[in-house]
Amino acid sequence: MRFWVNPAPLAESRYEQVYTAIWNAFVAGADGLAIQLMSLRDGKPLSPLKGAFFDCVDAVATAALDVNRLAPYIAVLQSAEPEVVILWSLPARLSEDEQSYLRTLQNAYEGASYFGLPVGFVTERQCIEGVLTKARVLIVPDATNVFDETFAAVQNFVESGGCIIRMGRTMTHDQHGRGRRSV
Repeated sequence: MRFWVNPAPLAESRYEQVYTAIWNAFVAGADGLAIQLMSLRDGKPLSPLKGAFFDCVDAVATAALDVNRLAPYIAVLQSAEPEVVILWSLPARLSEDEQSYLRTLQNAYEGASYFGLPVGFVTERQCIEGVLTKARVLIVPDATNVFDETFAAVQNFVESGGCIIRMGRTMTHDQHGRGRRSV
C-alpha cells in the first residue's frame, strides 16, 4: 500500500491521514500491509531524516497496535456479508468507455464505504448464479455493456424488492455492443 503524504507543516493532519488509511484498509479486509510513504510534492519516498517521516511512522505504529488489540472485532467486520454490492462487469471494462467505468466504479466504492455498511463486489457470473439475493443494494457504475443474463438477474433482483443505484449510463447494451430497448 502506498500512502501519499501531504508535506504540510501540520503533523496532526499527516498522522490522522496515515492512521485513518491503515485503519480503513484493515476494516475493509486487508490481512497485512506493506507500506511506502510518498511525498505529494515530488512523488518521491519520504526521507527518514525529515519530520514528516516520523509523524507517519508514529501513525503506522499506533494503528498497528490498535489493529492487533482490536483484531477480534475487526475480524467480525471483515467477515460480515456485504449489504451493498457493486457490479464488476468485464464487458463494461472492455468497452470503449473503460476509463469512465473504472472512475465511476472507484467513486461508487468510496461513496458506499462512507455509509458504514459492509460493501463488496459482485461479478456478472455471480449475479447470474443468484448471489444478488444476499444483498440489499446493488450499485451499477456506468456499466453500459453487460451480458443479457446479468440484465435479467438484475431485473429479478429489483422485482424481488432489491434496490438498485444506477450511476451514469447503465446496462444500455449487451456484451456485443447491441442496444437494449428495456432499460
